Amino acid sequence: MTHTIGIAQTHLTDREIAILVAVAQGCTNAQIAKQLGTATPTVQSHLKRIKVRLNARNRAHAVALGIAKGYIKAIPKAAGVR
Repeated sequence: MTHTIGIAQTHLTDREIAILVAVAQGCTNAQIAKQLGTATPTVQSHLKRIKVRLNARNRAHAVALGIAKGYIKAIPKAAGVR
């Protein structure tokens, strides 16, 4: 799969940003789902959409791009994550 910078839509919804911040905190999909009161497959769906919009190869790349694009300004420690 080829990733071309600048092709995908880069605007993220508030929910997608919340999920991206939780990923940056080291949360699993199940932990994120519990925090947001949703199902794990819903979180997975959001993450797929986030990766497409940011042209990210994986979760870590999505976090790096989220920081670079200003979606993630600070990473507070998540509850229950060591």
